[in-house]
Amino acid sequence: MIVAIIAGLFGLFGTIIGAGLTTWTAKQTADRSESRAREEARRQEFRSVVVRFSSILLDHRRAVANYYNNRESDSNIRAVIGEEAYRTRAATLSVYHELLLSTDDPETIRLASLCLEAVSEIRKDASQETVDDNHQKIQSYLGDMIAAARNAQPGRAPERGS
Repeated sequence: MIVAIIAGLFGLFGTIIGAGLTTWTAKQTADRSESRAREEARRQEFRSVVVRFSSILLDHRRAVANYYNNRESDSNIRAVIGEEAYRTRAATLSVYHELLLSTDDPETIRLASLCLEAVSEIRKDASQETVDDNHQKIQSYLGDMIAAARNAQPGRAPERGS
């Protein structure tokens, strides 16, 4: 009889320990999965902001260059083109500020700022050479910014051997 009671107690303690370990393991697995999902969402949002910034910046550069190229056009045409340039500027600045909020990487921020400065070099009194060279400069800055952003994206494992 005592052996049956002791065996029953061992069985009870084994069940309690097994249930505790199972619960702990399941919680750890769920926490890891949730953390990975959260990190992936942050990474995707960051990539989306970088892509949107690049796209709208190029659109803004095109609108500003179009405004520059039509500097001798009729004032009505210039007004319409000017509205597009201001609209794309506002959109670019909006996404730029989203980018600032989404990263602490100084290199990504510096290169994004250089992109904005390069677009602002196209003014009414700019030379045609400045306007022509501007596109290549912006493409170069964007390429460098995307590379910096790729290295700074959330969830990226640090490079080995660096």
